[in-house]
Amino acid sequence: MTRYYTIQEVAKISGYPAATLRYYDDMGVFPNLQRDEFGNRIFTDENLEWLQLVRHLKVSGMTLTRIREFSELAKQGDKTLAERLSLFKEQRDMLMSDLVMLLEGLELLNYECWYYETATKAGTESVHASDWSSLSQSYVQYRETDREDGIELKGQLQRVRQHFDKSIARWPRSWTERAPK
Repeated sequence: MTRYYTIQEVAKISGYPAATLRYYDDMGVFPNLQRDEFGNRIFTDENLEWLQLVRHLKVSGMTLTRIREFSELAKQGDKTLAERLSLFKEQRDMLMSDLVMLLEGLELLNYECWYYETATKAGTESVHASDWSSLSQSYVQYRETDREDGIELKGQLQRVRQHFDKSIARWPRSWTERAPK
């Protein structure tokens, strides 16, 4: 038996304001959203699962325009599988590029922390190279130092993967378990 939800119920379950849900519908994000005889939006468990997917796609940086494009392709069924794959590969590549930039920024911050930690410990910056040509030696020294930041990053990435594994395992039920009875 299909369960139906009002927009207020979905707002409470999902944490999205009703205005955002209306906007998403107006943008064409929901592929199969129904309306009652008064024109009110009627959501199903399938719509709630779709909204969970939209949330993750937005976190990945996908725009609503691209999500709408995906929604339109999904409506067309299996004949658009290759196009949907291409869309996700493009998004993955953009996210990987962003991730590389973030990791480079993280590496710079880790280096700066190491630089100032060692300078603070020595009481002077003179423990490090003072000219740009010798700066690479300082960086090599930093890279060869046993540091906790790499271990910490690996641990954080592992926690992210574990969280995602748990999250995806309960996608179909997580929304309905919080639904008002």
